[in-house]
Amino acid sequence: TFCAMASMESDAVLLRLAEDPNRLIGMSEAELRRLVVLKGISDNPFAMEKKEMIGLLLKNGGSSGVVPPLQQQGFAAPSASPSRGKKRALLIGINYRGTRSELRGCITDTQYMHYCLVKRFGFKRDDILMLNEDQRNPYQIPTKQNIFRAIEWLMTGLQSGDSIVFMYSGHGDQVRDRTGEEIDGLCETLLPLDHTRAGPIVDKELYQLLIRPLGPGTRLFALCDSCHSGTILDLPYAFVPESQQTTWNSSPWQAASRVFKGTSGGSAVCISGCRDDQTSADTRALSGGQASTGAMLYSFIQSVENGRASTYGELIISMRQTIEHALKHGFDWGTLAHAGVQSMIFGPTIGMLSAAPALASAFTGGNVQVPQLSSDKQFNLRAPFTL
Repeated sequence: TFCAMASMESDAVLLRLAEDPNRLIGMSEAELRRLVVLKGISDNPFAMEKKEMIGLLLKNGGSSGVVPPLQQQGFAAPSASPSRGKKRALLIGINYRGTRSELRGCITDTQYMHYCLVKRFGFKRDDILMLNEDQRNPYQIPTKQNIFRAIEWLMTGLQSGDSIVFMYSGHGDQVRDRTGEEIDGLCETLLPLDHTRAGPIVDKELYQLLIRPLGPGTRLFALCDSCHSGTILDLPYAFVPESQQTTWNSSPWQAASRVFKGTSGGSAVCISGCRDDQTSADTRALSGGQASTGAMLYSFIQSVENGRASTYGELIISMRQTIEHALKHGFDWGTLAHAGVQSMIFGPTIGMLSAAPALASAFTGGNVQVPQLSSDKQFNLRAPFTL
């Protein structure tokens, strides 16, 4: 009886661990065979190869019974807090390795943001989904369809009190606007890893997937670091801090679109890495020949770690000042190193120095990348910044 109870407990632990696709892929063949049996996939797992078992388990998902569609795609279900609601995040970083447009720091951006969400904002690791080229789970490679699936995971089951984060670091572009909504006549886009085959993700699509469904009491905070990302979510209002600005007037917001497009009662705030009118060349000037990457995330984390993110207004102004200061005085790794990021990501020996050359390159040019704050509504910039 004792052995049977121990076996049942072991099976329960195994099923729970299997909900995390990253842990599932790292399991031994014996553990995978046991899962195949427990989930009723096959009675003879010994005839199956490891790759085949992993594929079937990712596709099957769940622990028992009817399998939710998103868990079939290999995404763990988010946990919930009865008092504060759920917190979950989607972090996308694309370096476009092996292409002519290869970047250097976008994957590292997702690692830093993961650390920041867990250590500074109380997110649980299982509630953060990362898509980048370093992932072993095929569903976490940042292709266009995988990004759409991941956004579906992020948005499914949202209730009042829930808070979600969307982050993108990679290439952006513009295409002609045929709707008449855009003030400059151009739609902003994100470029997934397979964009040359599958096409870009247009701001109109992101609005329909991320903004419009937000119901009463739900909150979205987005960070988008790419070219032309100022109005990437088609939010109707924007605030762009000026150089040396330290305060703002009673109505700092400006219209960001010809057409008002809101949520379904929730709130959405986005910080973009640059204005819509900044071209790839403008942002590449920041990095001495490489497209802008790392500058915005660096300034965001520096502001949080230095206690300069208590309000939305303080945060966005601090981010601009941080970038300007880095251009004039060099790249300061002190805050991030003190926070312990280097040990968490790179190990205690290598530390932050291994990543410094790639991200520091974002501050070797002469032009200033201007972060922009956009929102579904005009609100007081002295409102507390929380996630």
